Formats: sequence, C-alpha cells, structure tokens
Amino acid sequence: MELWHLLITGSVFTMVTGQFIGKIFINKLHPYQILFYQYIASISLVSIYIYFLKQSDAFFDIPIWFIVIGFMYAIGITSKYHAQKQSLSKTSIMANFTSFIPIILSILFLSEYKIFYIEGLEGIKKVTGLTLTAVALYFFYKKKSHHGSEESFNFKIWIKWISIHVLIIGLASFIVKYAVNLHEPLSILRLQYLGSFIFIILICLYSKTNLRIGWKNIVGSMFIGFFISSSLAMLYTSLSIASATQVFSISTISTTVALTIIGILFFKEKLTKKMLLPFIISIVAIYLLK
Repeated sequence: MELWHLLITGSVFTMVTGQFIGKIFINKLHPYQILFYQYIASISLVSIYIYFLKQSDAFFDIPIWFIVIGFMYAIGITSKYHAQKQSLSKTSIMANFTSFIPIILSILFLSEYKIFYIEGLEGIKKVTGLTLTAVALYFFYKKKSHHGSEESFNFKIWIKWISIHVLIIGLASFIVKYAVNLHEPLSILRLQYLGSFIFIILICLYSKTNLRIGWKNIVGSMFIGFFISSSLAMLYTSLSIASATQVFSISTISTTVALTIIGILFFKEKLTKKMLLPFIISIVAIYLLK
C-alpha cells in the first residue's frame, strides 16, 4: 500500500464523519450559520498543520487569485447543505459528478492521459475502472432510481441545489489540482478557506443572518470544520503525489458508499433495489483504480 492510499483512507473517514455531523445540524441551522463557524475552525486547524509541518511556501508566495477557489467552494458547499436537507444518501451519490469535471479537464490540460497507456494489465485496469465509475454514476443519476423514496424527499428542490454543487465544485477541484502541482497543498487549502470565510461573511451581512446560535451549535459546527478540513488536507496531499484521475475516483466512490449506508441506517432514508447494481459496480471500480 502506497502513501496516497493511506491518505485517501484517512480522508474518506474524516469526510464521512464531518458530513454525518453536518446532516444532524443542517436540520437545525441555516447553512450560512454552520459554515461561518466551520470555516473559523478550518482556517485555524490548517494553519496549525502548516506550522508543525513547516511547509516551505510563505503566505504571499501563493498567487492571490487562488482565493477564487474559496469563493467557489463556499457557493458549492452551501448548495450541498441545501441538498442534504432533502437526503444525505442521494446527495452523496450525486456529488460524485463533481469528480468527473476535474478528471476530464486533467486529462485534457494536465497530460494525465498518460496513465491510460496500456502496459500489461495496469492500463486496462485503469481504463476499465474509470469506465465503470461512469456507468455507476449514470445509474445513480437516473430519476427512476429515486422512485419510492421517503415522503419528505422533494426531487425538484434537491436536483436544483445538487446541480449547482456539482458544477461549481467540479470546476474548483480542477483549479485545486493545478494549484497543488505548483505550491504546497496545505498552503492552497488555507487560502481556499480564507476565501470561503470572506464570502460567507459577505453573504451573512447581505442576508442579515443571525450568528448567535448558542455554544452547543457553535461547537458542533466547528467540529464539522475540524473533520472536513483534515479530510481535505489529506486529499490535497494525495493529489500532489498521485493523479487526479485515481485520487478523485477512489475517494469519491468510497465516500459515496459510506455516506449512503449512514443515510439508510441513521436517517431512515430509502434507496430502491435499482441502486444495488451501481453499488456493486462502484466497489469493482475502486479495486481497479487503486
């Protein structure tokens, strides 16, 4: 097992934990309220990581325009919280589409098509794994797959918010891959969180969102930030040492399977029998892309 395999495993575990907590609090709080305190925790934790790991990039070594990544993530994550109000499991499944945008753009613009060169079985395995990932996501996306869902699920509301999330986060993820090829991953992540925090402050001021939510809600929102920022720190580091195609494919499918199971077990969400096949395909794809 290589280092990036361990990093993705840790990233998936902490991301699933953070989103599990987020699902609990999103039913009680507005997304802006959660994100305000989540980003405070995230900026603090990533800065601590940078200090102890003694990364070489100084703050002003990073092009300031990368702060746009933070604005994009703030919009995308806010949309995802709205979608999660409808369903954690279905949102985690559809969020898979965010990985295809950076994968396709990386193949086109970052020369990652080289990993598909067929040398023995390795090239065939990677091509097959990526193809199976696309097939699994196709089945997950079909509207008929959602028939028989829980009564509280509103497809029209959900599809609007999850579509915004997929487009914005997909584009932002490609910029991240480009950025971590040039600079320290955690320095990029800190600048991203600063941009997200600035954006949320502006949105809160514009919408006059009340940020007095009680200390228990503040602590819960900050725990979300601790887990998700740790997850992204490991994900960005793995991106700096492995291809976007492998990293995004494996982490996306693994997180999806875990969150879907959690949605069913803890939040009484329903999945139809038609979704069993893509789950099996997803597991095979993870094995082939590892």
